[in-house]
Amino acid sequence: MKKLILLLTVILLSTSCKKKIDVESEKTFYEINVPPPSDSIFNSAMSVTLFPDGKADILPVGDVVERGTYKLYYNKLVVMIASKKYEFLILSNNQIKYGKDRILEVK
Repeated sequence: MKKLILLLTVILLSTSCKKKIDVESEKTFYEINVPPPSDSIFNSAMSVTLFPDGKADILPVGDVVERGTYKLYYNKLVVMIASKKYEFLILSNNQIKYGKDRILEVK
């Protein structure tokens, strides 16, 4: 009986900790709370676009979009561009976090 309760507890905890992003169609995340550029023509906001076929576009800063691929893990989104790797924490289906305080949201 103890083993059954322990097994059910582990299953419940593992399924409740999974955060998933559904990418059934193109989904773009935009960085929120970015101050407007002061003396530059470039926006410093990051954006990430995920496509259902596993491809991703990322705009880390400025105006050059890079194309790569992505993988979804339990609570992590990893975007790979050539030799660069961007890791995002999945907060919800519509929100991801990059670094300490950069939040990106689907609009």
